[in-house]
Amino acid sequence: MDARLPGRSKPCPRPEEVLELIKEHCGGHDRMMNFSSFSPSLYDTAWLSLVPTEKDPHARLFPQCLEIVLRAQQTDGTWPSYASPTDGILVSLAALLSIATHSARSLLSSEEHRAFTQCIQRGTSGLQKLLHSWDVENAVHVGFELLVTALLRLLEDLAIQFEFPGRAKLMQLYQKKISKTFPELVYGSKGTTLLHSIEAFVDIIEFQRISHHCSEELGIFGSPAATAAYLIHSPKWDPRAESYLRRTVASYGGTENVPSAFPTPLFEVSWTISSMLSPVVEGSSLGNVDLSRVTSFFLETMKQQGSLVGFAPGILEDADTTARNLLMLVRLHRLGYTATVDIAPLVSKFETAECFKTYQLERNPSFSANCNVVLALLELKHQSNGQYVSQIEKALTFLLGLVETGDRDITDKWNISSEYSSMLLVEAMVVALKQYDAGFLQTIPQDLFTDRIPKTLCRIISQVLATQQSDGSWGHSLEVTSYSILGLSHASRLPWGSSIRGYLTDRLSQAKSFLSAEYPRAEKNDYLWIEKTTFQSSLLRMAYCSMALHTTITLERWSNPMAEVFTYVSSQSSTMKKLFTMLPLLEKVPAPLLDLVLVEARFHASNLATGRNSILPRGDLPLSKDKYLGYIPVIWLLCNQINNQTLPAGIIGDMLKLSQLTFQIDEYMETTVAGLSQEQSSLESWIRSECRSTQAAECQNGTEHFGTFENGDGNELNIDGFKGDDAQSPSRNNHLSTLSSVQIALRKFIRYILRHKAVLRSSPLTQRFLATELSEFLLAHMRQNSDNVWLKICKSDSAQAGLPQHRPSYFSWARSTGADHTSCPFSFRFFMCLISKPDRVHSCFESAQAQYFSSSVTRHLATMCRQYNDYGSIMRDAEENNLNSVDFAEFQAGAWEGESMKRDLVHDEPLSGEKSLWTGGLRSARESLMAIAEFERKLMELSFRALKEVVSSPEAIGGLKVLIDVTDLFGQLYVAKDIASRKRKAENLDGVEG
Repeated sequence: MDARLPGRSKPCPRPEEVLELIKEHCGGHDRMMNFSSFSPSLYDTAWLSLVPTEKDPHARLFPQCLEIVLRAQQTDGTWPSYASPTDGILVSLAALLSIATHSARSLLSSEEHRAFTQCIQRGTSGLQKLLHSWDVENAVHVGFELLVTALLRLLEDLAIQFEFPGRAKLMQLYQKKISKTFPELVYGSKGTTLLHSIEAFVDIIEFQRISHHCSEELGIFGSPAATAAYLIHSPKWDPRAESYLRRTVASYGGTENVPSAFPTPLFEVSWTISSMLSPVVEGSSLGNVDLSRVTSFFLETMKQQGSLVGFAPGILEDADTTARNLLMLVRLHRLGYTATVDIAPLVSKFETAECFKTYQLERNPSFSANCNVVLALLELKHQSNGQYVSQIEKALTFLLGLVETGDRDITDKWNISSEYSSMLLVEAMVVALKQYDAGFLQTIPQDLFTDRIPKTLCRIISQVLATQQSDGSWGHSLEVTSYSILGLSHASRLPWGSSIRGYLTDRLSQAKSFLSAEYPRAEKNDYLWIEKTTFQSSLLRMAYCSMALHTTITLERWSNPMAEVFTYVSSQSSTMKKLFTMLPLLEKVPAPLLDLVLVEARFHASNLATGRNSILPRGDLPLSKDKYLGYIPVIWLLCNQINNQTLPAGIIGDMLKLSQLTFQIDEYMETTVAGLSQEQSSLESWIRSECRSTQAAECQNGTEHFGTFENGDGNELNIDGFKGDDAQSPSRNNHLSTLSSVQIALRKFIRYILRHKAVLRSSPLTQRFLATELSEFLLAHMRQNSDNVWLKICKSDSAQAGLPQHRPSYFSWARSTGADHTSCPFSFRFFMCLISKPDRVHSCFESAQAQYFSSSVTRHLATMCRQYNDYGSIMRDAEENNLNSVDFAEFQAGAWEGESMKRDLVHDEPLSGEKSLWTGGLRSARESLMAIAEFERKLMELSFRALKEVVSSPEAIGGLKVLIDVTDLFGQLYVAKDIASRKRKAENLDGVEG
């Protein structure tokens, strides 16, 4: 097999050649029980270096293991981190324990003692740095909380101690894990995953009492490290453990390098064959490979273990391996092999209230395991006769929920590559759609197949495409690139339009070119799979590359309704596409990618439309059709796409809802609130008080929620306690009785913002800033309304030649009321809450410099946005008597008499006959306004560069860049086309199309 692996100057084998290699190396029981292609693990090798001989406690059973550990120490004193900081910490702790133990308990010469002491000192120093920067909370390695805690304790016994910021969190996780365990669990007759990490219980359990779990074939739970710890600490020598360790070493060429698990046939072989037999892999020659002995081995194992298996025969069963084994056998059955399977034990053993668990004692459920369970359940649709539809719905709902509300990258406990989980999810969702379209799964709610799954597919495909490198790869990795090719290949089975289908084909071709060229010369390993430390499976790496290079896409038949889901084009979307292609920010976006965004945006727009009246009553507003519902999702999705899909789906959903609300507030304030007269000053006082009191209450109680708020998914918001009589405090607001309906609406909006869960988990300072900016946003609309009234008076009175003399300068107005009116400043504060860590202490822009620079970015951005808006809406503002930047006196300076200000922006045609507020030159004013807007852009960009220098989080900077681009894109649209809803005039119900 080694000769066909990457980097051996040979091309990647075809899928049938990979199956032939499996037949050769894994045919029959003996070969299967000696098979593993896991990469060597320094962690396990370090544990083997501690094993003494049976007769002499000072002699080593595997003396070369210590030499391997010593040679592997790096110049900074640490040992290799395969793919994550947790790898480096675990390996370094085990290596340091090995060297320190030898130094303390072996008979060493003075020279050897000096050399060992230097290794220990360097290792301690390097490890301290690793631990200091370790993000404990985001570590995903199996049992790391037990292992790291145990190794720290064992090193303390050797007078080596470490203190680091994450230690308290580590102990918290350790106590949570250990509270679910007790010695009787490992002493009992049944297996438990704790046995795989039994080295974590040194000095805690009596090792002689777990001897019944040891065997020659599997040692202790198939773990070299656990078996070594058992052999070291058991008072009685166990020849079965020694035999297992020697066999493991021999299987790896006798170099005394060992893997993290051995043997692993049920895992590696089932993943390979089940994937090879998927619909997207060219399979015309696969049936020519005789896999009878392999199939018999798996069938016999499943029979012996009641259709539940782990990574090797006799190992504790898990849902993940069981599902892939079932999937493999069903697909082999289609090739003509006799393979009867029973999925009932999988469901009864691992189903929970919300999803499927991998093992009984796991802390967090696995994303990929649930994907594999869904695939197995879907594959067995005919055998199960619809029996497990509810389980399919449960698992799909769980997976979709994680994507819709989780981080940008899907994280999983068994593979660090988000592309792996994406590949599995895309395959599962496509299969589910296909079955639904064929008449199966009809008892599952329809919106899962017509909304949530298509929307999620669009997002995942966009994200995969956004992260492809210029050389066609993903992360310059063979295996990750293969995951992405397979995921996109599954997605290509859907009924896309010709542009999207052609684009996917082109990107797949680029990726395959990378694989084909790089496979023979690859030097970099792919440590992607997670065990105690991350590892590479040589078989799976070769197999995924082979499958990726030999994918085949056939045009499948879909029903017309399902085809429309993925090819929907409306008159508005066609108009938007033409408009967006003209904007500078999007000039490099390929047209097919814009098509894909438009398909996804349709689902978001539909959700926004469903929930449009959830907070603000819009039904009676005298406004034209709210066109912005179609634009909002397209703008956010496009800006996220050009920034490599930085923002996760949940934040996008929150910001879509916020954007909708700010448009609605703008309408509401321009109509309903503007219609108030005597109550204006009282309402202003109420707004200030409401924002202060809501924010103060939240800072005091911390976690109180007000009603139920949805994140843009279209569901109605359940606002508790909102009755007409409670809209105001009688003791303070009896004189505002006429404002009760307005107060109800504004209070709903204020509390939606200030009591959002992301805001509640933010620091009190962040909440205070948000409340202030929110208040200024609403008050800016009040001031704008007053300005509009005065403007109308000026227009109707020929004696009035302009704005009143007491008005502030344009500079002061643009940076204050003009900017606040855009919603950008308060939206930025809300956005900060969304992208900050959920600990109520730290903001993503925490330092004084970061706070100041980010505020500068936002203020200049808001000012620029207002100026773009005004540039694009001079006609509408003049018709509707809205104050515009060009109405300020500064824009009259140097203007010549006789040219009307009111001319169409594009065609420069005279507008309606209403008298202009002033008689300066439109062209000159427009040019001045655009020049000022570009000046604000330069200041914004300068502030953003300064911010990047003081903020270390690329996620925070990347997220802010999306927000900047969204605001900028809205501004560019205002220049090109006025998308705001036009107030209907009595004499012209249709209005003027902006």
